[in-house]
Amino acid sequence: MTKDSSIENRIRWFSQGADEMIQKPYTLNDMIKAEALVERFEATFWGARGTLPVSGEGALKYGGNTSCVAVDIGADRHFIFDAGTGLKKYSKYLMEKTGGKFDGYIFISHPHWDHLNCLPFFTPVYIPGNRISLMGPPQDNRSFRDLLDGQMDGTYFPITVDAFVADVQYGDMREGQHYFEGVSLRAFHLKHPGYCLGYRIDHAGSSLAYITDNELGNIDIDDDFIERLAEFLHGVDFLIHDATYFDHEYGAKVSWGHSCVAQVVALAHKAQAKKLFLFHHDPDHSDEDLEIKLGEALNVMAELGATFECFIASEGDTWDVGQGRRIV
Repeated sequence: MTKDSSIENRIRWFSQGADEMIQKPYTLNDMIKAEALVERFEATFWGARGTLPVSGEGALKYGGNTSCVAVDIGADRHFIFDAGTGLKKYSKYLMEKTGGKFDGYIFISHPHWDHLNCLPFFTPVYIPGNRISLMGPPQDNRSFRDLLDGQMDGTYFPITVDAFVADVQYGDMREGQHYFEGVSLRAFHLKHPGYCLGYRIDHAGSSLAYITDNELGNIDIDDDFIERLAEFLHGVDFLIHDATYFDHEYGAKVSWGHSCVAQVVALAHKAQAKKLFLFHHDPDHSDEDLEIKLGEALNVMAELGATFECFIASEGDTWDVGQGRRIV
């Protein structure tokens, strides 16, 4: 750190390996941002589809794998949101990069197939020495471990959870404030059949919310739902939200547990989000359809006077949450 922020001094420090420098005098907020520079906060979309994986020419640009987002904080804190087919792609990446070494958490939003069915194909659970916590919402009187046992009971899938040789721990997630490895994670009960959770991570002055399988239109039984959700999301840097339907499709699919474009844009505007990622793409929507959907979102933003940025969640994209930019 130095008082001299001249070009010559910056060149000297950067040539010696510095990534950034802070000019004195500096405030607490400056230090928080500096921590974010040292401790990366990155998110990668490994799957952004909903319901079913898709293949073919219509899904080449934005991908066809189902829900899976990986968040990395620093060098050793790893959080995965959902275990759709995108988890297999992430598993392959880990095998190539680290030999399958993984020490982290997998948070499931809810146990519907497209959010859970790739867990048996996550190779790190079969590698000794790995430590993995599998967390998700219980359903009625069944724990999250019971739900996994049911999916992998040897009848519907030939491998049971007893085949996991990593140190695998199981936990029930419920609405509220939680902390994992010093990272704040809050859970929120969403509007979707069954007990479905959305998650928000806050760390080093930056934040990301993962809100999939959530219906914003059918709120008759809970008229303050939008207000509470907007408060939960207030000021979030990255909002990943279910935008399964076009606006004209929603009327025929009320109570299915998903949202349409205008509803999601209105929520992001109300919550004062910085960036919105349209997520959980309908398997019947092609890449071209998704771009039309983005255009509709931009039109709604203009009508509302919204100032956040809006993107199509794209499989393979990695974003620096702290710096607000796409890396890959």
